[in-house]
Amino acid sequence: MSNRFAVSVVGRIATDPALTHTDSGKQLATFRLAVEDRQPDGGGGWETRQTVFHDVAAWGRLAEITGEQLRRGDAVVVAGTLKFDTYQRDDGQQRTRAEIVADAIGPDLRLASVTIDRAARTPAAAAQRTQSANQAAQAAASTAGSTRPVASTPEPPPARHVSPAPPMAAPAGRTSGPPGI
Repeated sequence: MSNRFAVSVVGRIATDPALTHTDSGKQLATFRLAVEDRQPDGGGGWETRQTVFHDVAAWGRLAEITGEQLRRGDAVVVAGTLKFDTYQRDDGQQRTRAEIVADAIGPDLRLASVTIDRAARTPAAAAQRTQSANQAAQAAASTAGSTRPVASTPEPPPARHVSPAPPMAAPAGRTSGPPGI
């Protein structure tokens, strides 16, 4: 039986994300997420019935961004895997710990406004980024006194254009509708 389940949780960050590195150099961000069970109170407001706290772990680039951009109190949506670990305490008692290993973390747009900074994904934009990076590397190498040339990356392949398929003609005797009608 598996001890992992896919989950999506909406809540507020209860502790500032702590960004650390493993011995192998992987980035890890951990924080606690407060999730409230709220119900209408009958008078036009809301009543919090219960607050549940979840431990959340993010790895790699997601950990870096989480550590840089998120703070205590931010409303977020976390999608990932709920992982259960069983361990034994010093007094011999068996305990189970649950943790959400995040695949994605984003703002709750009901409670926050965001500006999306999109990275260009076209071959021309990729070539421009590569050219800019090579120029920066050349400049850094020349100011450091190095005469070694900086390797350049090959040009990306030309973009392919795919024409849409022509519309299909209706069978003889039928002008519209799904088959069999």
